[in-house]
Amino acid sequence: MDSKTPFQFEPVLMHEWLRRTAMQTPEKTAIVDSDGRYSYQQLEQESSCLALHLIDLGLEPQNRVVVFFDNCYEAVLSIYAVLKAGGIFVLLNPALKPAKLAYILDNSDAAFIISSASFAPTVQTSISQIGKTIPCIWKNYSSLSVPIHEPHFSLEKLLSQNVSVSFPPLIEQDLAALIYTSGSTGQPKGVISSHHNMISAARSIIQYLENTPDDIILDVLPLSFDYGLYQVLMSIMWKKPMPTCVAPMTREMPSMTKATGNPIKSPTIRPANIRMTKTSALKTSPLW
Repeated sequence: MDSKTPFQFEPVLMHEWLRRTAMQTPEKTAIVDSDGRYSYQQLEQESSCLALHLIDLGLEPQNRVVVFFDNCYEAVLSIYAVLKAGGIFVLLNPALKPAKLAYILDNSDAAFIISSASFAPTVQTSISQIGKTIPCIWKNYSSLSVPIHEPHFSLEKLLSQNVSVSFPPLIEQDLAALIYTSGSTGQPKGVISSHHNMISAARSIIQYLENTPDDIILDVLPLSFDYGLYQVLMSIMWKKPMPTCVAPMTREMPSMTKATGNPIKSPTIRPANIRMTKTSALKTSPLW
């Protein structure tokens, strides 16, 4: 290290890695989904904006926030917003049936739900089953097609407004994520992780994948599945960060492979889904 270069400590909070990466490579693509490309700077700024709105709306440190999206940019945005606000994100697969979603909402004592208007029927049915009031923030708010009985807010509107509140102080032992099992053999069970736990796990993945800055990660696993989630987290923590393509299972793969323009080195595809992937969909850009 150059003697004139100030020493920098490694971040100890998950969202601090995003902030550092956004400062180093603001214009580099962070996320690609079926709607477009999003830079590290945009992800940093918009997650900070949403975090401040969550605080302004009453989110307390260590409150749980359910993130209920298919794989998309807004899912990643919500994760980092919840972390910056001092909350615990509960990332769920939108394929969940209302009964299981209701169980998790009750079991986790969710303080907020961030989701897409397309999942409003499932969310509203689940909330009605537990008899609680849970404020909801909706992507594509204007396309809501069911009556909404909870306090509700437009994600797009919140991201267009500023609010004057402060971020809470946090330490690495603070809890960051509550990840639920599928509940295939009973009710879903939650596993809690601190910032320290998640950074350690992401570092382990970084060491054995040996990605390079020119790689692009195709993340076809649901982000609610821990290995799918960690593909996003570790790509942001990489010393020379790389983009992650987040696709909802395999139906978005043709558009995803076309959107990248570069070879994709680390596809995260469950073996059961490989047979669902048409070979023709992969010819636009090699995966390996």
